[in-house]
Amino acid sequence: MKIKITLLTTMVAFSFSAIAQNKEIKQAEKIYYIGKPQKAKWFLTEAEKNIGDIKGGNLINFYFLKGMVFSHGQDSNLKALKKGILSVTKAKKVQDSIKVYKYSKSIDEGLVTLSYKIEGIANNAIKSKDYVLSSNAFYTLYEINPKDTLSLYNSALSSKEGGQLQPAINKLNRLFQIGYTGIQKEYFATNIATGANQKIASKADLDALIKRGEYKDPKIGKSNSKKGEIIETLATIYLKEGKEDKFNNLYQKAIKKYPNDPKIKDSQARIFFNEGVKLSNAKKETEAIAAYNKALKVDPNHKGANLNIAAILLAKDTKLVNQINASNDTKLRNQLDLERMENYKNSIPYLEKYLEVAPNDKSIGNTLLSIYKQVKSPKAAALEAKLK
Repeated sequence: MKIKITLLTTMVAFSFSAIAQNKEIKQAEKIYYIGKPQKAKWFLTEAEKNIGDIKGGNLINFYFLKGMVFSHGQDSNLKALKKGILSVTKAKKVQDSIKVYKYSKSIDEGLVTLSYKIEGIANNAIKSKDYVLSSNAFYTLYEINPKDTLSLYNSALSSKEGGQLQPAINKLNRLFQIGYTGIQKEYFATNIATGANQKIASKADLDALIKRGEYKDPKIGKSNSKKGEIIETLATIYLKEGKEDKFNNLYQKAIKKYPNDPKIKDSQARIFFNEGVKLSNAKKETEAIAAYNKALKVDPNHKGANLNIAAILLAKDTKLVNQINASNDTKLRNQLDLERMENYKNSIPYLEKYLEVAPNDKSIGNTLLSIYKQVKSPKAAALEAKLK
C-alpha cells in the first residue's frame, strides 16, 4: 500500500507542477505582449525550475518567450542577444520536431528582430574599429543560420583586421572549401529626372520606383565574385606568417578547383609582387628581387616585377660611378666598371620582357637603348630605329 500511495502522490505532484508551469508561461506571455517584458522574467524563471515537465506547445512558447524577454533592452549586449536568439532558435527546433506551428509567426519575427540587432552591433563595431566584436557578432549570425555564409565572410575579414589570424584562417578556409562566391543579384534602373543609371537597394524598391514613374529601364545584374578575394586574403596571411608551403598548396588547390579562372594566378603573382614592394621600400633589395622573381615564376609577363628588378639593379649604378670617380686605383676602377657592365647585362632580360608587354613605353625603351649601347649589344640599332 505504501508504494501505491507514494506513486499516487508523485503523480498528483507532477500534475500540479505541470499545471503551475503552464500558468506561469501563460502569465509571462500575457505580460510580454502588453509591453512589459521585464516583469515576465520572474514567471519564466519559476517555470524553468522544472523544465523537464514542460511539454508540447508550452515548451515552444517557453523558449520563445525566454529568448525575447531576457534579451529585451540589451541591444548593445552581444552576449545577451546571443542567448536570446539561441533560445528562440531552440523554440523553432522543438516546433519542427513536434510539428506544432502555433507560434511559427512569432518565432520567425523574433529571429529577424534579434538578427537585426546583432547585425547592428557588428556594423557599429566596424565603424569604431572594434574588429574583435564585429567578428564575434557576425559569427554569431552564422552559427544561428549556417546558410548565412555572408556573415561568415564578414566575420573572417573582421578577424583579419583585428589581428586574429588563426580564426581568420579557419573561416577563410571554410569559405574556400564550400566554394563561397558571394555573388548576389543587383538591381539597376535609369533615373528619369537625371538620366543616370543607378543601383537600387532591393527588388521591392526597384518595383516601387518604376511604379511611381520615377525610374525606367529596370535591369537585374550580378555582383562580382569574392572567391578571388578570399583566396588572396588567406594567401596573404600565410605569407605574412612565413607559411609559404601552405601558400603554395592553397594556390595549387585553387587552380585545380577553378581551372578556367585567370584571376587566381593573377592573385598569386600580385601577392608576391606586393611583398617585393614592401621589401624594396625597406631597402632589402636581395629579398625584394627574390619576391619579384617568385611573381615572375607565376606570371613571366608581370610588368611591375620585371621593371622593379631592373630598377633595383640599375639603382646600383650611381654608387658604382661615385666609387670609380673617387678612386685613383686603376685595378679597382676597372673592377667596378666591370661590375657596372654586369648590372646592365643582368637588367636587360627584365627590361626586354617589360617592353614585350608595354611596347609603347618609350621612356623604358630609351633606357634599354642606352644600356644596349653601353654593353655594345648588336640589338641597339634595331631598337633605335623602332623608337624613332
